[in-house]
Amino acid sequence: MGSFLAIFLTATLSLGLTSIDLAIVNVPIDSDFDLPLSPTGKVEVRLKDTVTRLKVKIERIQPLTAFNRFHRAYIVWASSPEGHFENLGELEVKGQKAELETVTRLQRFGILITAEPHFMVDRPSSNVAFRSRAPREEEIRIEEVSLEVGTFDYSHISLAPPGTIPSRVLQARMAFQIAVEEETERLANSAFRQARVAIDSMDQLLRRGMPLDVLLPYANEATRAAHRATVLARKQPAIDKLQTVTAQAEALTLKEKELISDSQRLKKLKTNAEERLAVARSQLAKSTEKMRELDVLNEGVLRRALTAEAEIIRLQNHWPQLERALIDNGARQTARGLLLTLSGEHFDPSRASLKQETREVLARFSGVLTFNLTPSIRIEGHTDASGREEKNLELSQERARSVHDLLVELGVPEGKIYSEGFGSSRPVVPNGTAESRSMNRRVEILFREP
Repeated sequence: MGSFLAIFLTATLSLGLTSIDLAIVNVPIDSDFDLPLSPTGKVEVRLKDTVTRLKVKIERIQPLTAFNRFHRAYIVWASSPEGHFENLGELEVKGQKAELETVTRLQRFGILITAEPHFMVDRPSSNVAFRSRAPREEEIRIEEVSLEVGTFDYSHISLAPPGTIPSRVLQARMAFQIAVEEETERLANSAFRQARVAIDSMDQLLRRGMPLDVLLPYANEATRAAHRATVLARKQPAIDKLQTVTAQAEALTLKEKELISDSQRLKKLKTNAEERLAVARSQLAKSTEKMRELDVLNEGVLRRALTAEAEIIRLQNHWPQLERALIDNGARQTARGLLLTLSGEHFDPSRASLKQETREVLARFSGVLTFNLTPSIRIEGHTDASGREEKNLELSQERARSVHDLLVELGVPEGKIYSEGFGSSRPVVPNGTAESRSMNRRVEILFREP
């Protein structure tokens, strides 16, 4: 246990951007093996069809409070060889043991487990507690890569001692404090106000002594709202840059109009010169020379106009406009991209057919998507854990396909849409109550920049 603590403390002191070495495995088709974790633990890996199922098991794990005041959750990450990180979920810690069952679409990946302020983080911190190492099976191909972690440093943020407050409540408060530190009230005021309402609602229920199954959805929503505000605030510098580029494009447009005006004026001069040539043959040589000069000048003006037009086309970027339109129609920003969630209430009970109001929601989205450009669209169907797993998987696939077919019918290019069902394998909250099961019955539509 002492060596584990030393390794972890070394990581927590290395705040900021840090390079780590990670073993990446190439999972064979239909394989089943154990991926060891350093310093202790393992990941049971099973690839069937195109889904890699993972079961993380750790026998000895330190409580988060033993390391740093701002740690609130252990997060499991899958990393591609290129350094793209996928948040696979939060470890469930019971005493010194911790587990997580999850899935990933990656076939070449390494595993990291980091200490984080809350479960919604979209980049791993430098506080690496566990990492994958080479498995014993010789037929499993591995490669060692160096990755950068610790993009965001939360070490300066602190909260009051946790006492007996539930972990998810602490995570929500930490997420909100991060939003405050990122100046979201100034940079993303609307999202900040939503996060403030969510955190206040959670605290009110906590003061009233509500049970955990009632409090948990509010804590999760408060965390999501605060993280969304943080993401928007971090994007604000890019938005400011876009506004600057837009102003430059407008200036180029004005310049283009001036060049076109010059071109038209030069064409008139050329016409007048030709008329004078017909009238005054004695000035033929002089007029001919003038025409050649005008031709050269006209070509230069047209060349500058074409250059300006090409620059304007390069500077135009329609994705931010489409992104704002999607958000205005109900999508929300997540670590995976823009996400629209259709709850189970949008479908007939235990069926895949869409209700009329759902068709109207998707009709509005299709109008936005075909207005300018179509992003990459991923449709994922989910159910709660009630009933047989095979039936749940079939229903989730059929509901995702219903949304897919309607978008195609509404004019969205079919080549831009991918749909899939996951049954009950990806709950957003535990299925312990009717309310939580209702939250897990959903279809998620993910929009990514084309």
